[in-house]
Amino acid sequence: MREDMTLRGKTLLIFSIVFASLFAVLCLVLQVTLTRNFSTLEKESTVKNVERARGALLAELDAVSTFAADWAWWDDTYRFVSQPYDGFIQSNLTSDTFIVQRLSLLCILDSSGNILTGKAFDLQKRQFNAVPEAILDFFDMKRPALNHSGIMLLSEGPMLIASRPVLRSNKEGPVRGSLVVGRILDQVLVKRLSETAQLTIRVYRFDDTGRPRAFDAANGSSAVRPATVVRVLDKDTIAGYALMYDVYGMPALEIEVVEPRAIGKHGQQALVLNIISVLLVVLALMLFMMLLLQRFVLGPLFHLSKDVEAIGTQRDVAARLEGGGSDEIGTLVTTINMMLSRLEQAQQALKTSEERFRTMAENIQGGITIIENDELVYTNDRLMEITGYPREDLVKFNKHEIVVPEDRERVRDLVKRFKERSVVPYDAEFWIIRKDGTRRCIHNRYSALQKDSTTRLYYIITTDITERKQAEETLKKTYADLAAAKEELEFEVFQRKQTEGQLKVVLEEFEKTNQELEEFAYIVSHDLKAPLRGIKSIATWLGEDYEEALDAQGQRYLTDLLDRTKHMHALIEGVLQYSRIGKTGSAIEQISSGEIVREVIEFINPSDSIAISAGDLFPVVLYDRIHLQQVLQNLIENAVKYLGGPEGEIEVTCSERDDVWEFCVRDNGIGIDVKHFERVFKMFQTLHPKDETDSTGIGLALVKKIVERYGGRAWVVSEVGRGSDFFFTIPKRLVTDKREGTYSVLIIDDNVDFALLTSRMLERAGHKSLYAQTGKAALDLVTEYKEVLDVALLDLNMPGDNPLDIYRELRRVHPKMRTVICTAEEKSAMIQTLLDGGADGLILKPFSLDKLTEVERQWEF
Repeated sequence: MREDMTLRGKTLLIFSIVFASLFAVLCLVLQVTLTRNFSTLEKESTVKNVERARGALLAELDAVSTFAADWAWWDDTYRFVSQPYDGFIQSNLTSDTFIVQRLSLLCILDSSGNILTGKAFDLQKRQFNAVPEAILDFFDMKRPALNHSGIMLLSEGPMLIASRPVLRSNKEGPVRGSLVVGRILDQVLVKRLSETAQLTIRVYRFDDTGRPRAFDAANGSSAVRPATVVRVLDKDTIAGYALMYDVYGMPALEIEVVEPRAIGKHGQQALVLNIISVLLVVLALMLFMMLLLQRFVLGPLFHLSKDVEAIGTQRDVAARLEGGGSDEIGTLVTTINMMLSRLEQAQQALKTSEERFRTMAENIQGGITIIENDELVYTNDRLMEITGYPREDLVKFNKHEIVVPEDRERVRDLVKRFKERSVVPYDAEFWIIRKDGTRRCIHNRYSALQKDSTTRLYYIITTDITERKQAEETLKKTYADLAAAKEELEFEVFQRKQTEGQLKVVLEEFEKTNQELEEFAYIVSHDLKAPLRGIKSIATWLGEDYEEALDAQGQRYLTDLLDRTKHMHALIEGVLQYSRIGKTGSAIEQISSGEIVREVIEFINPSDSIAISAGDLFPVVLYDRIHLQQVLQNLIENAVKYLGGPEGEIEVTCSERDDVWEFCVRDNGIGIDVKHFERVFKMFQTLHPKDETDSTGIGLALVKKIVERYGGRAWVVSEVGRGSDFFFTIPKRLVTDKREGTYSVLIIDDNVDFALLTSRMLERAGHKSLYAQTGKAALDLVTEYKEVLDVALLDLNMPGDNPLDIYRELRRVHPKMRTVICTAEEKSAMIQTLLDGGADGLILKPFSLDKLTEVERQWEF
């Protein structure tokens, strides 16, 4: 395809090639399929006609066989064979019989095969002849000739021959002999067969050298000949051939059926019509597609090309192309317009950039030199200030004439190496001599740019670093001062370590104080409960002993006193429980939340007028049993208190969210105003006066604190007069909320106190922990939570468990989990065995948070 050809010409050429190829392929396919189909149809029709001709000949043979049977199964013939007499021959074997039945032979034989009577008749000459010798030979070979039919090749011509046993008219025997009849297959008979079958039939003797020999060509070297052969004689004629066998099983006749090729001519006409139709369709399709391409593609592209060429000739980047649309050409027009717009902006930006460059170059602190092919093309004013030379003299700078003599050779070598490896920036420092004779130290940064194949630009940024050099000298002088400062810093580090030691003591004191505060809270609660019990007892005695002496108001005061005593006792219990949350270790285990719900409902045991129901979906969770009971009990009791009457309905349900289980305690009580949603979860906050309810204001605060301790959330959804829905969540994986730098640790130890202490230290360090008291419990937890567990702290001395077996099972279930040995022994064979087997560390009991922190460094993955 020529390079200077237009797009329209290329498209037309491509379409011509494609459609010509398509037309050729379609013509070839049509020719193959139609010619093959019509040829097959033509051959099938010829085969059917040959079978009809063969059938007509076999029907003629059946007629001969029928005549033979009629005469053989006749009482007169039976009597003649039993006792021959001339009257039978004179009355039956006349010329009329042979002419009417078109017989050429009739012979009657006895049971020994002897001819009792036999006549041959020439139908053309209408005269009797002697029985042919071939017939007599046939009798000798087929003795007795009882039941045969077929073809015999005689010198007189092919004969259709049939024999039947001689029986009575009722077809009963015994057989006395046989009757043989024959009919010469002459041209008259062949003509009659052709007229009957409405075919052009020719019959050839197989021993005739002038026969078509169709079966010789079809048979080749094979011993088995086909039943039918079809041969195309010329463009107008087709012939079919069938082979007939004689009574000896040898080929006797070759039947030829010749007919015009009407089906083939129809096939050729159909092929021509189809090819013409395909040609017209292809040409119409090609013309239609060219018109469409011209209308929607080539035409717009031609105009677009002209417009772009005009813009390129005029160099007018402010011009814009007309047209558009949502197709690719419209997108191309839009893209070119955008490109022109950006090119216009780029030109403007380049102009602005050049102005900025000149402004920057003239105001920059360093000197700028641009050299093109060893020719100075630009310098700024700052370079002239640094060197003290005017612009016209700065050409000497490139010849190193202003470099001090002692640096001149080094600079020449530096510049030479830079030019050899100019693909990267290159730095050099040296001294120069200004025009006024003073010396200055400068720093040159060399950069290179290959503008094109013949042009290279060098950029040199020159900075006066004389003051910096002088500052370096000053820094050397202050090195001694820095050394002294280093000693002071080391002293400060020493003091800091002492401070850290003091801080450690303070932390230990804080732990001790925290424990004392817990003990104090318990003592205070106990001491406060004691006088309350006394007040309750005295108030009870007063009510019992002075019931008659007290009036109604006194009885009311006494009742209020007992209620307030009870409220105070509940308040002390609530404060004590609230203070303990988070300060004591939790016995976290797998529990059935549905079982806890049923236990709490049974424990509360509300009146029959209050219906408390539970849903069906309650999962097995990892939680502290007592804490979950406290949460559910406080929420359900809170719902009972604020039903607003003696009757009501409460429902406890649980639903599954993305990574949490969401529990809900729903009631149809008095409800809560939205402005109090946050207030209800605070300490000592109630929405009703203390005199109207026995609430301490601690229950919901306790719920919130417990739930948040386990990584959950508690909230309320309510409307005044329509009841309240109190929600809280339990994470599906309690240890999955890890922050970066924290770990999930499994503590395996039979000592519960040590495990709780270790768990508290891990929590203060920001880690999550689980606890297992036996090896089996540890394997169960690892199996359930192996996706989140990072480290296992394995106690070396656990009664009933072999630490080596536990370690191996942990490795099998969770190969990626680190395992650290915890023991009070410094050395033992088991420790060395575990460490040799792949254990990840050793920590000696008892250990502090500092020791645990040191081991943490081994946990990083």
